[in-house]
Amino acid sequence: MRSYKVSVEDYLLLGHEALAKGEYHKAYVTFREACQLYSENADLLSGLGTTLIKLNRLKEAIQIFYKAIQINPQNPQLHRSVAYLYFELQQYNDSQTEYELALRFAPMETIILADLAKVHRCRGDYATARETLHLALEYDRNDPLIYTGLGDIACAIGDYGQAQSYYEHAASLAPDNPEVLCCRGTYHLRIGQYELALGFLRQVPEFSSCYYLAQYNLGAVYFRLNDYESAIVAIKTAIRAKPTYREAHKKLSYLLAHQKRWLEWLRAAYSYAKLFSNL
Repeated sequence: MRSYKVSVEDYLLLGHEALAKGEYHKAYVTFREACQLYSENADLLSGLGTTLIKLNRLKEAIQIFYKAIQINPQNPQLHRSVAYLYFELQQYNDSQTEYELALRFAPMETIILADLAKVHRCRGDYATARETLHLALEYDRNDPLIYTGLGDIACAIGDYGQAQSYYEHAASLAPDNPEVLCCRGTYHLRIGQYELALGFLRQVPEFSSCYYLAQYNLGAVYFRLNDYESAIVAIKTAIRAKPTYREAHKKLSYLLAHQKRWLEWLRAAYSYAKLFSNL
């Protein structure tokens, strides 16, 4: 009796279905088994790398994506994935290198240019970040995330009037875009308009990639309003949405200490140390 060998397409379907359902361990087992059978398939390796990100195993994910790049070195999305991981680990030089490699193979991809601009902004190189986004505008003047990026730079240098202009333009293009809502809420938080900040941040949907940041900033708003219990709930939600977000762990520790909830503080500190020792 002949045994049936599961095809690459079947593994990809099963793995991505598990990812979509949030069944990350199942996805990991599926992609790991697939990669053992089809070790030279970049799509399967990419699926395994994505699953490792979901499992907060970022350094392992980098190694898997590099294996995929060895097979398909001109795939810009693979380089972008590695760049994202380095960015999350705050290794900005490596992140910049990988984003620039991605752009070598997709020079007009505005989302990659916007990502690269974030790296420059986080390093405090606002001029280069702005130049990168202006280059993106040459390819697409209707991408709202380019304008939110320019708004973030304006906020970082304290030019709130210019920031508001950029955010409002982004909203005119995509009023319900989660990142636009998050940026507008964050802007109003920074200038002390807390009710407006709450209005925008509460609209950011749970499925969005910036949900963790919206919840983190909601926590900051509640803290400013002296609603400490709501602040703690929001920060815990941010951590559940993105366990590797270091600032949320630090903020939670501060809030628990502020409220003298020492047992919870100890548990949070232990969880933080355990997680980041395994990344």
